[in-house]
Amino acid sequence: MPVRTNIGSYLPRHNPAIKTIANPYGEGEVSVVPALRVDVAIIHAQRADAQGNTQTWGIIGEQREAAYAAERVIVVAEEIVEPDVLRADPNRTLLPDFKKSSAEDAASSYFIARPLAQAASMASAGRCSRRAGRT
Repeated sequence: MPVRTNIGSYLPRHNPAIKTIANPYGEGEVSVVPALRVDVAIIHAQRADAQGNTQTWGIIGEQREAAYAAERVIVVAEEIVEPDVLRADPNRTLLPDFKKSSAEDAASSYFIARPLAQAASMASAGRCSRRAGRT
C-alpha cells in the first residue's frame, strides 16, 4: 500500500517492511508498506442471532472492514435475538453470516452468544468461555 507520510522520516531505517519505490502514478517516490494481516477482529453490536448474523446502528466506524479483513471474528452482542427479529430490519445488518465458506471455517470463527452484562460478570469471575456459534 503506497503512503507518502514515511518519506523523509526515520521509520524506513528502523522498519525493514517499509520500502521506498518510484511513484508508479506520477513523479517522485512513495513508501510502500505491506497490508495488515488481521488475526482476530472484536466487533461490538447491539444485537445478533445465534448463527452470527450481527446488527448494529449508530456510528459503526470500521467494524465491517475489520471483520472482513480478519481471519476470525469475535462478536459481543448486547442482546441475542431470534433470526426473525433480524430479518424484520435487514438494513441494520453489519455482518451477515456468509463469512463461513465451509465447515472448516466454522471452527475458526467465534461468537459470544451472551448479553454484555452476563459476559462482563463472567469475565470478572474468571469464567470467560467462547463457543463456536457458526455451525
